[in-house]
Amino acid sequence: MILPFVQQTPTPNFDRPFLNEVKESFHRLWNNPDALPYLVATFLAVGIVIILGVLYNQFVSRRRYRSALPAGWFVDPGKIREIMETALDQRSKIEMRFLPAEPSRRSTSCSLLELGVEALTLELPDYVESGPSWLHREVECFFRVPEEKGQISFYRFTSVIQNVSRTVDGFAQAELAFPKLLHNHQKRNFLRIAPPAYLFLGVAMWLERRLPTDEHGCPAANLSSWGKPMFTYIPDKNGNPVRIANISAGGLRLDIERSAVKGREIELRVSDRIVILLDLYDPELERKQRFWLRCRVQNMQEDYDTRNLELGVQFVSVGRLAEDADREVHWHDVGEDGIEPLAVWVMQRHLELFREKGLD
Repeated sequence: MILPFVQQTPTPNFDRPFLNEVKESFHRLWNNPDALPYLVATFLAVGIVIILGVLYNQFVSRRRYRSALPAGWFVDPGKIREIMETALDQRSKIEMRFLPAEPSRRSTSCSLLELGVEALTLELPDYVESGPSWLHREVECFFRVPEEKGQISFYRFTSVIQNVSRTVDGFAQAELAFPKLLHNHQKRNFLRIAPPAYLFLGVAMWLERRLPTDEHGCPAANLSSWGKPMFTYIPDKNGNPVRIANISAGGLRLDIERSAVKGREIELRVSDRIVILLDLYDPELERKQRFWLRCRVQNMQEDYDTRNLELGVQFVSVGRLAEDADREVHWHDVGEDGIEPLAVWVMQRHLELFREKGLD
């Protein structure tokens, strides 16, 4: 089908004598020893201009990329490695603890032994008993690096244990995935974004005081006893009453349609507790990330135009499903740095939006 069309397409009417003349002139110029240096110089100049343009664009892009990060955040692999190499040279100790962090769970002081391409190796103290149960567990690490004029910088990162082993001398070692995010260890102002709706794969909300509780006053671990949620959001479903306006590592803002609240005995108040099941899409991993969140209602107001209910909530606990039961959730307090996996997700989406649209 394509061949007859090509054969019937009229050939462009070029001035062939003119083209032949240009071709012969270029051929004579190329074979002229006196003109050859000028041609080479021209090609070199064009190449240098192209290289300088590429380098300039990369320099400007990097500066804009860095400006999109909160102060004290490092995501550039080269910068992270530079800081970690300084810690290695200074023989800085790495304080490691398992997540979720709990007051009763102390950190372990480790020695940084080696920095690989995709992993780093820590030497554990003699009293620590490591084993296969450590594999694939998430850990939180702190270290400090001496700076000029006697100043000290504190850093924090999270990682996953990829391997545990023992040397011939009997020293235990843990291999951690090289961190993708490093930040100064201090209570930070949470980065808050309003990502596109397609990144939200599902939301369910329960009013905590209507849920069965355990002996500690937390929602019962057995999810089967909870009943239906108060509000839900399901992608591609008409009439979704709830929308997430923005989100951060420490909280989020909900927009609930007035029609969904009117006439129902919900009676939400400031300082109320709600439980949220939140499914987010991670474009890098191409999979869903699920979060169980206990939240405190910080503020509540009615939109002047739409009459919708706007809720600002703070995360107070994060739930994790029991390893031996997929219908039981156990709660752990959220620290001052928020929920780390959610912080990474928010930061990555913020940078993607910045690159695409040049957001501030």
